Amino acid sequence: MKRLFLVVLLLALAGGGIAQPWKLEIDRTEPTVKVPAEGIGIKGKWGLGVGVGADRWAFTGAEASLIRGKTEKSALILDLSVFESYMELTGASSGVLTERRNNLVLETGPRFRKFSRPASNFSPYLDWYVHATGTSAHNETYYEESGSHSTNNTTQLGGELGLDFGVEYFTPWHFSLAAHSGLMNFSASRVWRRQWGSNSRERGFTTSLGFGPAPRLNLRVYF
Repeated sequence: MKRLFLVVLLLALAGGGIAQPWKLEIDRTEPTVKVPAEGIGIKGKWGLGVGVGADRWAFTGAEASLIRGKTEKSALILDLSVFESYMELTGASSGVLTERRNNLVLETGPRFRKFSRPASNFSPYLDWYVHATGTSAHNETYYEESGSHSTNNTTQLGGELGLDFGVEYFTPWHFSLAAHSGLMNFSASRVWRRQWGSNSRERGFTTSLGFGPAPRLNLRVYF
């Protein structure tokens, strides 16, 4: 019996040592779950915004914005918008056979946006902007009695200061939806008018102050 024990011991030592008892170990560490950061999270990000249904009254066109997040609650923005309208009126007034009106409006400039609730995915904001503006209006009038017609061209170049407000919802998919509206604006423009029928020319200066909402929707993508 002793000899058998010695043989087994020698075989165990030759096989790499004495076998250790088997142990069952249970990992009790809790798994780490990554929770997405709350809030708008625009600091250091770029964005693109476009108007959804950007038509303004009788005007059709497009508006776009390049966005750069500066802090957790503010952004610098560069706007660009182009709108055009065309109308043809028949018998609009006595003696007038047809009147055609074609207008083109360009607007571009910087904007500063500040959010009031940067820790929330749904945040109101205020915008301050300074834009350069340009407008070209071309009107043609055909008179019924004389058969003649006149052409008027009006060009305006100037600038606009304004305050807008809105509410933006940041989705989990790197885009947002915003309800945006104007609040107030002040504009000043240099005006040139030329009437081809009488070959007359006029120059002037015009200013305007506006209040009231001008609601529209915006789609914005951040990256």
